[in-house]
Amino acid sequence: MCCETPKPKKTYPAPSVTADIVAIRPSPRPSLLMIKRGRAPYKDTWALPGGFFEPGETIEQCARRELLEETSISAEKLSYLGCYSAPDRDPRGWVISCAFLTIADDSSNAAAGDDAADALWFEIAFDQNTDGSYALSLTAGGVKLSAHLVFDPCNGRFNIISSEGIAFDHAAMIAAAMKLVSQKTL
Repeated sequence: MCCETPKPKKTYPAPSVTADIVAIRPSPRPSLLMIKRGRAPYKDTWALPGGFFEPGETIEQCARRELLEETSISAEKLSYLGCYSAPDRDPRGWVISCAFLTIADDSSNAAAGDDAADALWFEIAFDQNTDGSYALSLTAGGVKLSAHLVFDPCNGRFNIISSEGIAFDHAAMIAAAMKLVSQKTL
């Protein structure tokens, strides 16, 4: 028995991990912070602030760091929204994202930094249609973004039917945040 060859340890493929942040400013009208991506994929498309997890930090630290680096906004409190892990959610490969919600101070002014080409506060409209689906509309100046979604009660997630101008699966994260916010008072 002492001469047995040890069994090799099983290895597993490792995904990349990101944190994405839905930052909402409650008044005068609810608004959402978005960045214009400065790099591929989705260059020049609007996305939530976020980025890749780094060694030695927690996922919450990653979320706070990315929000600050890309927008100059600090997040004191984060509420966990969910883990987004669809195999095709990111064209760069297998990327899992942990999404968080933070309520920003009404006077928070965003400034683009790091790999963000721009950072804007978008007014949010999130309404349920007569057929049960949801319409998400984001406007800032002349920029208009939209998505059409359905809520799947079996998994408690929003599925994107269509998305115009919103990168990755961020419309689903925004919808989850709006559902959470509607259950509470901003």
